[in-house]
Amino acid sequence: KITKQDKGLGILPVTHMNGLVTTLIAPIISDSNVCFYDRSLFTYVEFIQFSNTNKCSWFSATPYHLKRLLETFEEDKKKYYGYRFIRCASAFLDKKTQLEIRKKLDCPIYNSMGMTEAAGQICTEKPGIKCEGNVGFPINIEVKVVNGNAINDEGAGELLYKGDTVIKKYLFKDNGAHNIDEWLFSGDDGYLHKDGSVTIKGRLKNTINFCGIKFNAEEIEQFLSQEYSLETAVIPLQSKKYGQQINIYIESSEQAMNGEEINEQLVKYFGYRELVKSIYRTKQLKRFHNRKLDKIRIAENNDNECLYENTYITKLTGRGSQDKAI
Repeated sequence: KITKQDKGLGILPVTHMNGLVTTLIAPIISDSNVCFYDRSLFTYVEFIQFSNTNKCSWFSATPYHLKRLLETFEEDKKKYYGYRFIRCASAFLDKKTQLEIRKKLDCPIYNSMGMTEAAGQICTEKPGIKCEGNVGFPINIEVKVVNGNAINDEGAGELLYKGDTVIKKYLFKDNGAHNIDEWLFSGDDGYLHKDGSVTIKGRLKNTINFCGIKFNAEEIEQFLSQEYSLETAVIPLQSKKYGQQINIYIESSEQAMNGEEINEQLVKYFGYRELVKSIYRTKQLKRFHNRKLDKIRIAENNDNECLYENTYITKLTGRGSQDKAI
């Protein structure tokens, strides 16, 4: 809970819903303070110096920002931190990165989830309650799940949201979501657990249809983040034989990275050797100003280095690379 003694540190711009509601409006309502760090690219030392100078007690950041802090981390026991907590926004933060942030910055970190249509926050982890692999519990919002025509209190499917902060309808178009009986059909592919906690697998529009079997691009990206702490982009391809396959783009400068080994881990977890067509390494994943992946520019980048090409597919089909990116 934010108190009058707290000072928040804003990293996300106010054009981002988390930057506007969580980082700016919440301190105003709680009669506390906030300052904004206006650089999207920064090092650990620069960030900590700014935070220490302004005596910030908490901040909200994306996994991208948190991993950037770890990449540029410099050990210095004399540095003052003073954080009571950190919130992770915009995307799920893998357990490995979460534990490393806790250790290095010496404070708890909580996953959270929200969307513009709900005026910011929908779910967040709670102090003292372990929510490994999910984004926590709904806050002042009802959540249900729909699978087919049935609306359920638990299970897998599209997540539905209802509450005073949730929009009633779109003015001009639905943008992939719609409302029925005040329930917002969010377009989120997830799982509602018996204890009320929520797991987000990704967006339904990012579902990959491989031989009639459904995968989610974000689910694969989260797996790679969990296993290797890698920033990745999974991009589907149309395939005449399989319906859809995927190319994977990894942000890394590590020369010894083994694409074959990464693919074997994917085969063990997801079960299909033909799912991945190629794995590429890129120096930097292209992003929009809100730090979300720009997958069109990523696929078109001429500097991508191929780490793995699925020759198993070529042997089966007897043809070369004829599939096209979506």
